[in-house]
Amino acid sequence: PRRRMRVVSWNVGEKGLVGLAAARDGGLRAVFAELGNPAIIALQETKLAGPEKLTGELANVAGYTSFFSYCTAATGVSLVRTGYAGTGTYVRHDVNTLAAAASLGAALTGASAQHTEPEAERLSAHLLKLVVENDVDSEGRAVLTDHGSFVLVNVYCPAFGREDQGGRAGFKKRFHEALTARCEALLRRGRQVLLVGDLNVTALPIDVHPVHRGRAQLPQAEYQQEQPKLLQADL
Repeated sequence: PRRRMRVVSWNVGEKGLVGLAAARDGGLRAVFAELGNPAIIALQETKLAGPEKLTGELANVAGYTSFFSYCTAATGVSLVRTGYAGTGTYVRHDVNTLAAAASLGAALTGASAQHTEPEAERLSAHLLKLVVENDVDSEGRAVLTDHGSFVLVNVYCPAFGREDQGGRAGFKKRFHEALTARCEALLRRGRQVLLVGDLNVTALPIDVHPVHRGRAQLPQAEYQQEQPKLLQADL
């Protein structure tokens, strides 16, 4: 019989990972306990500029192994490395984890040759071009973990509006294209894919919270065209 597994996905928002840990007595261990110690916890907007910002308390939560992706370029709204975007995945020790990657364009690598991806997963030239030419991995927006029976893709997609203007015009669409290409590459290899995270996609302007309604002033038809098409495959 298949074992049921609970996965939690949470955009921790403005305070980031450090703020989340500080908000509870007992830090992240207490937060995870409040969540019922799920098998996997996928966090978005961790806001860590690099591994040097990842303290032992944040990285080594009792009972969990952690995997992080960091913003490595002076990009985005703030135009600085510190405290922008970022993703992190915590996996409970009893969950099989064979490999991990901190970007959409990197190969899943790990100790087991049975499930790890050979030679950058034989990534298509199209996907590599999307990733490299559009720098979609520069903001730490994806963590992939291979659990044997499935690959978990944890993403923090760019928002619609001010995050996709100026020098970043079209970045949201290009990120979604790269994300789709990566997931489709896994599916073609017969892998099961679980896509979680903050996709920052809405069907209609009415689906946007009133606080952010100003980002969705386009006519309805144009607004829908601007929203990237997500995977149609059954993930």
